[in-house]
Amino acid sequence: MKREVVLLVFGVFLMMFMIRGTLAECQYKNYTEGSKPISNLYINGTKQINVLETRNTFCNYNTLTMVQLCSFEVFNNKDFSVNVRVEFSQGTFTSFENIIIPAHQFIGISRSSIGKDTVVILFDTIEFKFQTNNYTEARWEKEIIENCKQCSGKDCLNNGQNCTYDFECGSNVCSQTGNTKGFCISQRSDFEIRISSLEANMTLLQSWKQTISETITSILNTLTGHTTKIDNQNTRILNLENQTGTPPQNPFPEYLMRLSLSNRKTIVCEYGEYNHLYAVQGLGWNCAFIYKKSSSGRETVTCKCVKG
Repeated sequence: MKREVVLLVFGVFLMMFMIRGTLAECQYKNYTEGSKPISNLYINGTKQINVLETRNTFCNYNTLTMVQLCSFEVFNNKDFSVNVRVEFSQGTFTSFENIIIPAHQFIGISRSSIGKDTVVILFDTIEFKFQTNNYTEARWEKEIIENCKQCSGKDCLNNGQNCTYDFECGSNVCSQTGNTKGFCISQRSDFEIRISSLEANMTLLQSWKQTISETITSILNTLTGHTTKIDNQNTRILNLENQTGTPPQNPFPEYLMRLSLSNRKTIVCEYGEYNHLYAVQGLGWNCAFIYKKSSSGRETVTCKCVKG
């Protein structure tokens, strides 16, 4: 029974957390500087916020006098008096009041006009322009505009809202484990961080495995190429060893004997080299051939002849 109660309490807490996160608007925000200057109030260099507020806006038309009366109150939320110029639109012109509001007090402002359809006060145009006094300093500064933080072109999700990917959440954390799985949260739990770390290491190991596999394949291909080349060299050696080195009978026509001795020697050497023979006899010469192979694999031949 105790276990069921604990689970129920936890479930209610989680639901409240999710509902609170879902109903909240723009939990994550960006701030940009606008072009419109606004009046701010400072005390000892510290900017004051929520100094004044408008209360009890009211309009009433008297059918007997045909007078329309509109009014509002300016309330001071601070512990010090505030000097301020209150401006507002009356339709065709701007009206104002210079007032001093004591701490935690209010001052009423009203305007009247003849006619039911006349514009007396446009309440949404009320603007406060602070004035410096003995306690405060008024400054004109650029307006700071508050916007919802954007995630992939949309308002970022608040904590507790359903998500699929991290980039959808204002916190950039979409939980993937536990009871909060599938919801935006402010930060990952230690367990989820460990899981993410293990997944990252696994991905890295897979990458290393692929690299090592490709390297081994490359080495095997290189070895195969060398083996093929060695086999070809062995075949050539065997072919050379199996050659008798004996030229065919009467390889040279008789009319070549009319050439000079040196020309006949050249013919015999070229004939033996072309046929890769070890010995050739003819045209008055007896020639032997010596074959050598350099470290680069290039083969050279030497033809040594004696008259005979």
